[in-house]
Amino acid sequence: MLSVGRLPELAADIDATFLEPAMGDGNFVAAILTRKLAAIREGGRSWNTSVLRAMCSVYGIELLRDNLADAHRRVLALLIDAAKAQHGRRPRPDSAFLKSADLIIKANLVQGNTLTRRDDRGGPIILSQWSRIAEHPSQVQRVLFDFAGSFAASDTPSLFSVVATPAIRYQPCPYVEVWKETQE
Repeated sequence: MLSVGRLPELAADIDATFLEPAMGDGNFVAAILTRKLAAIREGGRSWNTSVLRAMCSVYGIELLRDNLADAHRRVLALLIDAAKAQHGRRPRPDSAFLKSADLIIKANLVQGNTLTRRDDRGGPIILSQWSRIAEHPSQVQRVLFDFAGSFAASDTPSLFSVVATPAIRYQPCPYVEVWKETQE
């Protein structure tokens, strides 16, 4: 079980995975991402790749579509503000960074009922697992999976083991090119 006292330490780890099961308009997700962004600034890492990598580890599920839209806007605005602070200017709307950030946000912050493990159309809640490529640390591979499948015999999720059938896999690519996704 996660100790609340360890939350700041874990939030500063850009690869630590967080799931907000009742995300609302994204307050918790934004707070976690803010801590991850601070760790990136302090760590002297490759900024664009590190920010996208951090976003790949933050998930949220929200029942209400209007709250979900607010959460998407909030997180994207947070990333735009961070990019402006880092580079002295806002990223262009058509930049690979923003296109990739938008795709990751929409893939990781999704509509659904965490209790029923279904979306509002009765379908499964689909999430993405983002796996770094060991030989190419600036690359990632996306695999879609059914959230309900991440639960073992208990009601506690075992995030994130991919057990979707069939899982959809995308070609490995640089983080800043995930918006160009092509399936394997």
